[in-house]
Amino acid sequence: MTPAVFLAILWLVMASSSPSPDPILDAEWQKWKIKYGKTYSLEEEGQKRAVWEENMKKIKLHNGENGLGKHGFTMEMNAFGDMTLEEFRKEMIEIPVPTVKKGKSVQKRLSVNLPKFINWKKRGYVTPVRTQKDRCSGKQAN
Repeated sequence: MTPAVFLAILWLVMASSSPSPDPILDAEWQKWKIKYGKTYSLEEEGQKRAVWEENMKKIKLHNGENGLGKHGFTMEMNAFGDMTLEEFRKEMIEIPVPTVKKGKSVQKRLSVNLPKFINWKKRGYVTPVRTQKDRCSGKQAN
């Protein structure tokens, strides 16, 4: 078998084994990408779309079961919809913790003669309680 024929067969096998995108979800995929500002290279687009579609299927299945009373909550697609579980863990859970350098401590020793009680309100460090509602809408708080 010539290398060209072998490569052609290999390409056909790979193309047939990779799932093709569901055309019914095309508009939803485009809307989701715009909503979350997602852009991909040509190589990455197909892979991310396949992951997104798989996650979308899980969400729709779950919500359908929820309608039958199986679950107590619904699910919705979010900005992480194009990530596999491994990608999500790496991005959101596996946070590197910096190592602590051993050396001399810079802390001051606490005074032994600390008072048992301090009234911070009398010292002016505590302010009266204020209503914070409507902070997000830009309205003046009381």
